[in-house]
Amino acid sequence: MTRHANDFYKTPASLVKALAIHLPPYLGHVLDPACGDGVFDQQLRRRDNVRTWVNLDICPQENVSMFTVGDFLTVTFATRMFDTIITNPPFSLMTQFIKKGLSLEPRRLIYLARLSILGSQERYRELWTQVPAPSSLIVMPKRPSFTGGGSDNSEYAWFCWGEMPQLGLSWMDPTTY
Repeated sequence: MTRHANDFYKTPASLVKALAIHLPPYLGHVLDPACGDGVFDQQLRRRDNVRTWVNLDICPQENVSMFTVGDFLTVTFATRMFDTIITNPPFSLMTQFIKKGLSLEPRRLIYLARLSILGSQERYRELWTQVPAPSSLIVMPKRPSFTGGGSDNSEYAWFCWGEMPQLGLSWMDPTTY
């Protein structure tokens, strides 16, 4: 399979809608550091519990409202500026995105990722020995499609650090996405 430019794979709106029931009642000040086409903003901003929303991407798509062009890994933010950081980061930069997100000390960090991020000796050394384990892992039993042409051969989950209504391991209802 050919990789998409900038590792952009469109997050299905149905995944974000299904995630909404797992989110806490207050999201507060939100950052999507790899906003792509703005699906998180489009699906979650309407909630009464969002105070501000910042969309950031190195190359946001045309239909994203109110975005900033920038590289999350090099832009400087104040610590604890955001209550919630939520995104589908580029898999090739997942380790760096996790470290940067946690360094900003949000109340919660929520990333969509392949379950395989948990494996490999290199990732263990470079990531899992240096950051806390996720406080919540919401597994998707049905493989999502990021290309519109069927699912890939990977299992996915929402990896969550910090304050979440349900801690530990849980599963999304596959009929909801």
